[in-house]
Amino acid sequence: MTGWDGKSAAGELIAVILCMTSIASAQERDAADMPTPEEPYRLSFHFENDGSFAKPNHNTDRHYTSGVKITYSYRPEWADDFADWLNLKPDENGEIKTAGGFAIGQNIYTPDRIENPALRSPNDRQFAGWLYLSTFWQHEANNELDHVEINFGVVGEASLAEKTQKFIHEAFDGDDPIGWDNQFGDSFGINLMVQHKWKIDLPIFRDPIQFDLIPQAGFTLGSLNRHVNFGATFRLGVNLPLDYGPARIEEPAAATNLQVKSKPGWYVFARFGMKFVAYNRFLSGVEPEPILGEAQFGVVFQWEKISFGYSQTYMSQEFETQGGKDSFGALVLSFSHRF
Repeated sequence: MTGWDGKSAAGELIAVILCMTSIASAQERDAADMPTPEEPYRLSFHFENDGSFAKPNHNTDRHYTSGVKITYSYRPEWADDFADWLNLKPDENGEIKTAGGFAIGQNIYTPDRIENPALRSPNDRQFAGWLYLSTFWQHEANNELDHVEINFGVVGEASLAEKTQKFIHEAFDGDDPIGWDNQFGDSFGINLMVQHKWKIDLPIFRDPIQFDLIPQAGFTLGSLNRHVNFGATFRLGVNLPLDYGPARIEEPAAATNLQVKSKPGWYVFARFGMKFVAYNRFLSGVEPEPILGEAQFGVVFQWEKISFGYSQTYMSQEFETQGGKDSFGALVLSFSHRF
């Protein structure tokens, strides 16, 4: 590390965040901007991993190797105020549906052969971690959804990725990761993500089977990632939720139609996406591929206040000297309630 004290900077960042949170809380109390006792909220736990029980069919421990995130979604008045400030038009029913939320997460990136540097390619990616907070805003009208999210946090030792991976590997008798002494230096990072989704009903099957298509397009712009993305999700099931596809660490589920209790149901889905990559901080030191393809397949079950999803995502190579394509498994557990 050069010219940057990770521990003191992380402490200062936490102090600033706590101060901002206190100010925001006071302002919301003064403006009576907190959700009313009748308003629902949703708490979601995301876990992505390329090995262990998350992906037993192809157990690896490399590249994007782990991600965890806790997301809190609700329908605050500030989300409505932001829509008013943008002068957004209501839909055909005269409604403007909005939502917002906050999240905290951590991503871990490593080279291949974490337990044996002698077998590791000199042209592999470096060890790196990303510890972040995020806030997002959503707006829905006429079967279209806008999602705007800001992520900010720290990369390097201050991300605690090394401590997290070593703790998990020790607890579950895994290989000792060797090479974290050469991880990225500590730095602050921020990303802005903007996504637009369309929902199209496809009345091909008879009730109760439902089928829909959810195309999307967007971009991410920041100090860590810069890319443009396109994709589409197909869902087939019973009592499809009133959102815009399954939740991912990269994108929380839509909360504009948030309900405390959902009808029992399930669906299977397939998502296909493509990114045109201009910059990826976590691929520093290697030559990134300009185009990244993804395919995700999974299933989601819902029962009143609980939703559970499992999926596997397959990716094309992220950088030129990568030794094979990567994939990871994902688990998402959500719980809805009222204040």
